[in-house]
Amino acid sequence: MRYEIAKKDGVVVFKLLDDKVGYPGLEEFQKVLNSNVEQGSLKILLDLSRVKFLDSFGIGMLAGLHRRLAGLGGYLRLCGVNERIRMSLTITRLDKLLTLYDDQESALRDAAPGGGNG
Repeated sequence: MRYEIAKKDGVVVFKLLDDKVGYPGLEEFQKVLNSNVEQGSLKILLDLSRVKFLDSFGIGMLAGLHRRLAGLGGYLRLCGVNERIRMSLTITRLDKLLTLYDDQESALRDAAPGGGNG
């Protein structure tokens, strides 16, 4: 699975570059995410603007990452979520746990000091 990674204002931003995300390609990406958390990156933004499909493995990975980060005082946020993925998040009720943004700029603006709940 392809992605770009950047750090902006203390937030690690992963932009996923594939249109279909899931098992088995997501396993390696999950290791990268876990490694970042272990190294102290507790604010993570996943940019899904290019992703058209996220399978159940991906949904489960999001739930697990959210729990882990929240337990450590951090957060997982998503941006660029299309309607199909948003529906999956609604069905699984993850939309109640995760903060969703239209784009990276609005998510990072909210994370900035004095910009919201960052």
